[in-house]
Amino acid sequence: MTTLYSISTFKSFRKITRPFADGDSLTPEEQQANIDAAVEKAVAPLRDNRDAILEEKKKTAEALTKANGILSQLGGEDGIKSLIELKKKGDGDETLQRIQKGEWQEVFQEKTLELRQNYEGQLKEAAKETESVRSSEQAAIQKFKDKMREVEVMSVTATSDGFQSAAISDVQARSAGVFNYFNEDTGAHEIRDKDNVTKLGKDGVSPYSVTEWLEAQKETCSHWWVPSKGTNAPGSTGGPGAATDMSKLSFAEFEKTRKEQNGANVKLY
Repeated sequence: MTTLYSISTFKSFRKITRPFADGDSLTPEEQQANIDAAVEKAVAPLRDNRDAILEEKKKTAEALTKANGILSQLGGEDGIKSLIELKKKGDGDETLQRIQKGEWQEVFQEKTLELRQNYEGQLKEAAKETESVRSSEQAAIQKFKDKMREVEVMSVTATSDGFQSAAISDVQARSAGVFNYFNEDTGAHEIRDKDNVTKLGKDGVSPYSVTEWLEAQKETCSHWWVPSKGTNAPGSTGGPGAATDMSKLSFAEFEKTRKEQNGANVKLY
């Protein structure tokens, strides 16, 4: 009994694993089961590999979509080229390299100092230009005032009886040292002291005018006017040895006489 059980058990085990002999074959169901198991065993790695490939493909597609989004935000191909150029410049920029090393405070202080110095330099240049413009403006104003004084003097001398035109340059030179202020409101020159107080004329109200000044010069600069006859001037009744009255000479005669007295190289005015 024991032997029969062992043989029956052995046959069942042999059918499950492998035919023991050519005449002892598996049933079609068993064969199909074995085939399915073998196929499953062979296909399992391929299936796993396929799943891995599909998962990797999915991740790649997601990464590509994300990359396209980033690329679009960066401006496309042109934006990428700009970033590449910027990186190249950054790699060669000592300042950026120092910032990357953590030296941003030192860089900030240096740049602040540089900007301050640059700004101060610009202020100095602007101040120089302003001063140059101011000087040019002052020169133009002074030139205008001088021209106005010359016109005023010429106008006054032109109405003075007997005034010699040859003396106009002398009058202009002397008046320039006397009339030091041009009143833009009246269009006339005045005499003002260091406290800006205006010298008044004979009426005690109006400023001392060029006309009054020119009239006062007849006492000391009578040679500016044509001399009257009946004096010791050449052509008068005075004797040849009589002293020359300088105030009675014409301007040309006055210049000639002074040159003879003081030498030809002496400047009279």
